[in-house]
Amino acid sequence: MDDYVSGDVMSLLLKKYGIMNKIIDEPWHIFPSAFFLKLEVEGMEYIKSRMVCCDHFLLLIGKKFVFIPICRSMHWLLVVLVNPGDLLKDGKISHTGEISCMLVFDTLSKHSTDQKNAESRYGFYAALIRDWLNSYAKDSERPFTPTSFPIFQPKVPHKENGIDCGLFVYHYVQEMTKLASLCFTKFEIECNFQNIIQFQFDQSIVTRFLWDTISLLQVLGDEYIRLHSMG
Repeated sequence: MDDYVSGDVMSLLLKKYGIMNKIIDEPWHIFPSAFFLKLEVEGMEYIKSRMVCCDHFLLLIGKKFVFIPICRSMHWLLVVLVNPGDLLKDGKISHTGEISCMLVFDTLSKHSTDQKNAESRYGFYAALIRDWLNSYAKDSERPFTPTSFPIFQPKVPHKENGIDCGLFVYHYVQEMTKLASLCFTKFEIECNFQNIIQFQFDQSIVTRFLWDTISLLQVLGDEYIRLHSMG
């Protein structure tokens, strides 16, 4: 298996997670790995022409988390939209005490300090995602701004080698889905979400998962060859 996890492998892993856990009407949505690349290269009009706008609006309204895996320069990171529907419904911050925001999880340890500068480090991703979200708002409203929909970088486990970023992103998704019933409030911002985001995995778990993934790909490859040989 190559050191780099391709978009196809990432999509396979995320789909496998959904199937294994029998997810039905889950409070989150996971975009395919190619979503952000298409948004960046082809633009919002392309995205909206390939997807039903109404369905996207309903998707964003009804989900606690929206996961966007991103790969640039052979490096994976994960952006999580938290309660995006609260801003789309009325353009205002929720009155329930929960916040709407973006979280970014990056495996590079050098990015795991100075949390207040997440906007400057990941502003390119944040701006493009906010523009896309604003395209679903009513009329000319732009409810998604750096103030109403800020981006934060909680402290999470990071890789101890030059690879494995894709496998860490997979585990970030797994761990975040366990938090869907919790409230994300302004208080959590003040402590950088450390009260609720406490991911229970490390490099050793990711390494074991790597070998499980290799075995899965080998089984699928053998099955593909067998079916292909049958014509």
